[in-house]
Amino acid sequence: MVDKTPQAQERRQYERLSKQATITYRCMDEMANDHANHDARLCDFSGGGARFLTNELLSKNSQLILNLEFNGWQNNSGELLWTGSDSDVGKLKAIGIVMWCSTSADKTGFYEAGVRFVGRVS
Repeated sequence: MVDKTPQAQERRQYERLSKQATITYRCMDEMANDHANHDARLCDFSGGGARFLTNELLSKNSQLILNLEFNGWQNNSGELLWTGSDSDVGKLKAIGIVMWCSTSADKTGFYEAGVRFVGRVS
């Protein structure tokens, strides 16, 4: 018998894609500081959010501006399209909210953060 209660159903609306890439982000409350970009390592992402490794503990509900670059993708009229060519680099600038952040089980001295996308910056 299959449990079809809301608690048993998958909460994710989008498929997660594993992707290793370097990203940068900035906390909204650091916007006045021109040198406030932080580097992070992307673990996976979906249409609804991203998971990444960072060297700082991020507070839940913090708002971030994320800059992501994907090899093999190309921007086309505001959409990211897969080309498969490493010479193509798709760029996405998104606004996200930290949903959770915890000590990484895989990388000592780092934190893993889950961010939900709430907007896109052109």
